[in-house]
Amino acid sequence: MSSRVLAWFLPISAVLLVAVTVFEQQRAKNSPAGQQVIRRLPFVPVGPELRFELSDSANRPVRLARYLGRHPILLAFLAEQDRIEQDQLLRRLREVHPAMKRKGIIVLAITQALPQEARQAFRRGGSVPFPVLSDVGASVHSAKGKRVATAWGLGRDDNALSTTVAFLIDRGGRVAWNGSVPEPLEHPQALLDEYEELR
Repeated sequence: MSSRVLAWFLPISAVLLVAVTVFEQQRAKNSPAGQQVIRRLPFVPVGPELRFELSDSANRPVRLARYLGRHPILLAFLAEQDRIEQDQLLRRLREVHPAMKRKGIIVLAITQALPQEARQAFRRGGSVPFPVLSDVGASVHSAKGKRVATAWGLGRDDNALSTTVAFLIDRGGRVAWNGSVPEPLEHPQALLDEYEELR
């Protein structure tokens, strides 16, 4: 490449690089998922008080620590208890899970239903390709006996959830923080819609 061509090529390349960077940043800000992530700073590490070990629908133990720092995690707390198969977010997660799995995202759903109740729900509404964990008799590492939902700032131990809530834990094991509790996603459905486009 001649010096004259090189003299034109380098400035033009720099301008194009800046333009692409600005475009990508603006697109992230304008998307619902981008907005909710930007507004959720700062992210802090998921501490021992938020880590848990719960049984899935087959009574197998699942530990959050197994995935922390290795994968992004979408953690969904289901409001439905008697008929969890009717939970809208759970059904949406089932639809987009293949795309999320390809991106290396771990999905964990937590319910106040017993494991046998979850199995009955799957027989009625179809299987779910990710763990559905029972927040009953939970063991939160630094707060024995406290429900996981309570540790995550979702009401008291004796209260059922009024709405399904989701949290996003990044690959570094950090979650958005608001005061003294984790901050849930504002638009979880919008985030899943973006993964729907990747299917």
